[in-house]
Amino acid sequence: MRLLENRLRIVHTLRRHPEIERQDIRQPIFIVGLPRTGTTILPELLAQDPANRVPMTWEVMHPWPPPERATYRTDPRIAQVEKHFAGVDRLVPGFKAMHPMGAELPQECVALTAHDFASMLFSTTHDVPSYDAWLKPGHATGQEP
Repeated sequence: MRLLENRLRIVHTLRRHPEIERQDIRQPIFIVGLPRTGTTILPELLAQDPANRVPMTWEVMHPWPPPERATYRTDPRIAQVEKHFAGVDRLVPGFKAMHPMGAELPQECVALTAHDFASMLFSTTHDVPSYDAWLKPGHATGQEP
């Protein structure tokens, strides 16, 4: 439900403010790689440089309303996400030892693309072969590899 609500808010906002998509994004850095190849740690390393802006987990999970500079470090959504991850710890003990998770850690593309319902995130938690086939490279976009 959270992802669907977020997606609907994003679509609504973009319809009301199409100028958002016309903003210049200067010198983006794209991190690509297969799972378990360093694609999680690299954004954390890049975030150490104040010249880089990486999306934090709490703002990816709850992007609405947009974070405010004055309350960025104290936003109540941070505690909400930490509570969510405490539940993950109970369901999958030890997972954080393999893959660190936290509200104030940078987030990867799988969480961002989940808002489009086109993410390998779902394949790791649910066995839906038809979704996996749709998600294969090229299929979701109509472009075969």
